[in-house]
Amino acid sequence: MPNTPRNQIPYPPGIELPAGATYLQNLALSVDDYMKDLSGTLAARPAASFAGRCYFATDKGVLYRDTGAAWVAVHNIPIVTTWPPPAALAVDGMILDYNITGPEIWRLRYRAASPSTYKWEVISAFARWAQVLTDQTTTSTTYTDLATNGPDVTVPLEGDYFVEIGCNQYHAGGGATTSANMSFAVGATAAIDDDRVMALMGAPANTDFAHYSCGRCVRKNAIPASALLRAKYRMGGGVVTGHWRNRWIRVRPIRVI
Repeated sequence: MPNTPRNQIPYPPGIELPAGATYLQNLALSVDDYMKDLSGTLAARPAASFAGRCYFATDKGVLYRDTGAAWVAVHNIPIVTTWPPPAALAVDGMILDYNITGPEIWRLRYRAASPSTYKWEVISAFARWAQVLTDQTTTSTTYTDLATNGPDVTVPLEGDYFVEIGCNQYHAGGGATTSANMSFAVGATAAIDDDRVMALMGAPANTDFAHYSCGRCVRKNAIPASALLRAKYRMGGGVVTGHWRNRWIRVRPIRVI
């Protein structure tokens, strides 16, 4: 009995009078065997030979597709390298990997019911991070840059983020009581005290040159795409020189548009 070339399904030859029941039974058995869910350990997987069938390796948790010549792993999480992704991917529950630059990949899930404008919620993502170790100073009582700007990071997409900052700070004020402050600007939006880390230093409670390591995390919503977040510094007053060193900033996404 001849068979189809790809899936080896039998069919009656044209020169014979078909024995209907026999041919239908053979056809049904062949289709039933072909359509079954193939699964088992990876070692038990049959040799690749029938293009289009699939095999689930239970010990690896990986689905493979037979090309007729080889088994190829099926990746059900798409990878995109430009944003926004194709509109067809913006469906409820869709998970994708956004490859931003080099090894940096964000895994995102689309949630249509989110009350936020930003429907792509972050499952996992590398934080963007920067530091400046050098001890540098200012006497300014308004937020300003030090001799080395920042540290700073740029966010790639519009959305909500956690922003973490920290430093080691002190002053040489001859007994003056004042504060050293570190905050950050978001693009053209100036640094504010609500986002700062602060150390209160000087007489009588503290001694000059006491060093304070400070850090905190704040949530900043609706940060524009490509916005630069840069650390800024100020003193509380008293014409006192403030010192900052080992200063750092880290930004992690929560959800993006």
